[in-house]
Amino acid sequence: MNTTVEEKLKPFVDSVKLSLQTENYYAALSVAFILPDICSKLEFPDKYTGSRYILWFEKYLEEFYQHEVGADHEIHVFLSAKDFYALRCAFLHQGQSDISEQDKQETINNFIFTKPDKINNINIHRNYYSSRIGNRQTNKLQLQVDTFCEEILSGTAEWLNENKNDSNINNRSLKLMHIFNNYI
Repeated sequence: MNTTVEEKLKPFVDSVKLSLQTENYYAALSVAFILPDICSKLEFPDKYTGSRYILWFEKYLEEFYQHEVGADHEIHVFLSAKDFYALRCAFLHQGQSDISEQDKQETINNFIFTKPDKINNINIHRNYYSSRIGNRQTNKLQLQVDTFCEEILSGTAEWLNENKNDSNINNRSLKLMHIFNNYI
């Protein structure tokens, strides 16, 4: 039997999955970006949105975006928690992938989202581009939209697994929106 928080988050998670299946990528991204907001608010209700969102990314998604590169196996951060939050703000509030004007922007200036290549079955994800024109440094990160959303879903599943039995989180989840079948 599912806990309250599992039941309350299910429609949001299902929305991302259905949006990916129907190639409604803007809807998938929108709801995927909301999931860390919901989870972090349930866990840390008194923290500022940006702070709790960044903490959530660091705990549940950061591992996807740090890799050893080069002969020295130096850790490279492809996407920081602050840039993830800046992208969330730019996309949800302005419909943009350029985060250069966001307060929390750290390293990346812009994101390039691509659809999955279903013909050749190629996954093009986490490609980092850096260039300098004069004094201006431009850093872009290419993300495959379905893989990106699936990583957020994976982080959400991990968060749920860790927190599904927390009575405070279950009580707070009762406030999550529910869309009813008919009039009440």
